Amino acid sequence: MVEEEDSETALHILGKGLCAPSLLRAECANILWRLVQREQLSETVARSNAATLDAAPITFVDAHPRMDDAVGLAVKLKHPAYDIVYLALAMALQIPFVTADARFLRKVEACDSKAAAYIVPLSDLA
Repeated sequence: MVEEEDSETALHILGKGLCAPSLLRAECANILWRLVQREQLSETVARSNAATLDAAPITFVDAHPRMDDAVGLAVKLKHPAYDIVYLALAMALQIPFVTADARFLRKVEACDSKAAAYIVPLSDLA
């Protein structure tokens, strides 16, 4: 939706049956709004990008049943729960969690080997 360093790799995996918490939609909407406010993106482009997300081949899952796990892991890792919700969902569904956030990956690896087993760095898929 927004060009970043690993965008090409991320686009490559988009058609591979992705799953994400429904929270992703709200987070993306907020990012698009922020870019419009900073005049880094026009409203027209932001709305188009939001429509692209709606049409993307992503299965959105209600993460509510996993909130207890997410809060526990967030406390353990001393990391915002927003990011942890994605990891907790992957763990509950026993599927890989792909991330481009190397700092987050290192933090998880240092604190929770069970959770770290689910993480796949986006760079590994390039």
